[in-house]
Amino acid sequence: MQQRGLTLIELIVVIAVIAILAGTMIPTTAAILDLERQNATQANMDALSTAIRYLYDDNDRFPAQLSHLSSAANPGGYPNWRGPYISAKFLSTEITDNSVLYDKWRQLYRFQDLGGGQFLIWSPGADRAFSANYTNPGDDIVKIVVATDIIAKKTANRITRTLEEMSLINVAIVNYNKTVPPNPNLVPYRGNWVAALNILQARSFVAPGAEYLTDAWGRQYTFDGSRVSAPPECP
Repeated sequence: MQQRGLTLIELIVVIAVIAILAGTMIPTTAAILDLERQNATQANMDALSTAIRYLYDDNDRFPAQLSHLSSAANPGGYPNWRGPYISAKFLSTEITDNSVLYDKWRQLYRFQDLGGGQFLIWSPGADRAFSANYTNPGDDIVKIVVATDIIAKKTANRITRTLEEMSLINVAIVNYNKTVPPNPNLVPYRGNWVAALNILQARSFVAPGAEYLTDAWGRQYTFDGSRVSAPPECP
């Protein structure tokens, strides 16, 4: 038996059904792609966050540029550079899928030191347009890198180091003063810790070294003629 072909009306109906199905699939596919880009962007932000925290732990500051994270040489006058903190292949200046300077919609991140041990990384998200404020991001993707735990740990360590060093110095001053005479009295050097320290080191009451000049924050000790002290407040 010979099979009958589709009539024109039937063909139009089939084409219409296919068009409707295609129209419903395109938004779904776009949504899936945006979700994949969102997840990949968040993963890149996490990688940046880890690298930034390492940099902050070494240098007591956040990066001036995200690209600094991949540098082996000190790129910005950091006091204790130990980079690179992230692989250079992830920080290409080209707009590629491998660069975490760009989100997965190929938009440059915004970044900012917010103060108080917090650092902002900000992507405009799927619409490729930044919101007016990162605190009301809409579809933007926002990552706040928090280093307050690092600050607290380092502050505690510095307090301990400063107290231990001050104790050592003040014991040395007491021992020195017990030998006066023949040693010259340190009282005339009140307010001049540099000169008093030179005398203590010259007579081997304190080991040579510039570390005894300042506390763990780099602030010079105060000398009142009989003991040293440090500012009680943390910088």
